[in-house]
Amino acid sequence: MSGVTDYKPADLDWAFSLDIDRLMRGEQENPHHLLGLHPAQGDKRVIRLWRPGAKRIYLEVRGEVVEALCIRECGLFEVIVPQDLTPLEYRIYCSDGRLHHDPYSFYPTFGQMDEYLFGRGVHYELYNVLGARLMEHQGAAGVAFTVWAPSAKGVALVSDLNRWDGRQNPMRCMGVAGVWELFVPGMKEGEKYKFEIRTQEGRLKIKADPLAKWSELRPNNAS
Repeated sequence: MSGVTDYKPADLDWAFSLDIDRLMRGEQENPHHLLGLHPAQGDKRVIRLWRPGAKRIYLEVRGEVVEALCIRECGLFEVIVPQDLTPLEYRIYCSDGRLHHDPYSFYPTFGQMDEYLFGRGVHYELYNVLGARLMEHQGAAGVAFTVWAPSAKGVALVSDLNRWDGRQNPMRCMGVAGVWELFVPGMKEGEKYKFEIRTQEGRLKIKADPLAKWSELRPNNAS
């Protein structure tokens, strides 16, 4: 694809570097600010991907296979694409071997009204907005994950899709109420998941979903 292989990333400013450091530590409250589809130099856009430990990442962009450029050895990759590219026009080759749309190019499924009502303690349909919900969002089928973790420094999704590696799918914090959200296109009913919670002391705790509609039978407890 024209404009991909000849791209050289600009120097990242100090604020961007701090954001990357938070992402590496699992303390990034808004990974969508860094990852996904964003404006780039000139009339281009950039797809920014996060895959710690990966040496190469490949995408399918408008039917063409493209290798992403590693811009940080910690696992940050970029691909420059045309300005008019939409989130549904590219997919990522994931660790499970499947092609999936990018979770970080989608808007939140937990809306501003949900945030307002939740913060005031008057949201009477939390069962419709928390937990895991199969849905079609912005034209893509997948699962919306939402969990309340008000004291967490960071929250990530661990699942069959990312081989239970929480580094790959950090969630975003929706306001000051402590609700964390992530829409994952391509996930289907029956796939197991949990939430990886990073405490204020930096410890990791793997938790089942308290609002899960289905769970594994004991002694397993994945949602």
